[in-house]
Amino acid sequence: MVDTFQNLNEWKLDVELEILMDYIGCKNLGFTLQDIYLSEVALAVYLSWESSIPETETLKQCLGRLLRFLSARAEELGFVIPVMCLINVPKEANAEIETKLNQLTADQDWHRGDFSIIVLTEKGDKNKDVEEVIRKMLGAASTAWPQIELKPRNIKAIINSFQSEKRSMQTSEEHTSLLDAIAQVLDKGDKEPVQNWLEERIEDTHRLMVGGENSEQ
Repeated sequence: MVDTFQNLNEWKLDVELEILMDYIGCKNLGFTLQDIYLSEVALAVYLSWESSIPETETLKQCLGRLLRFLSARAEELGFVIPVMCLINVPKEANAEIETKLNQLTADQDWHRGDFSIIVLTEKGDKNKDVEEVIRKMLGAASTAWPQIELKPRNIKAIINSFQSEKRSMQTSEEHTSLLDAIAQVLDKGDKEPVQNWLEERIEDTHRLMVGGENSEQ
């Protein structure tokens, strides 16, 4: 068999795939076991659909035997990990095949969570799509997480974010005027707007106190 995914060779198991399928009793059922991959994160079984789909119960029994057998072998080697089955459906497959396989993945009662099945429909470069999915299955989270470049934010961006947050909040008139004063400080680098705001609040408080004293006399 041609080695399609050379970049995944570090995880690929050296297994006689046709002999395994014959041993499990899943040979000539319409799909081909392409490869088996094992990492410390997961066991990935890659199948491709070649022809018509068998009866649902036959398919369930076959996949169940295959995946549980591989899971048991992995546990014997000390790998207690999730088992993932990736089924690739070619573009030329009829809608019935894709529908049945998708129904199979949605029905979790029959496999009781012993494994997971993912149906991948060809849309572009099949090899690239499948390899990317398998790599995400097997690799640590850091291998799938895109690198994020954090750039310093300039003062305008900070002010815009500040103003946006202010508009989304339900605030009093005094609180809003304080936020406006802070935005001016950020923009101009001058403390005067906040100082003016404080002086105005002090004057307001003083007027309230004087008014209260006059009303008591």
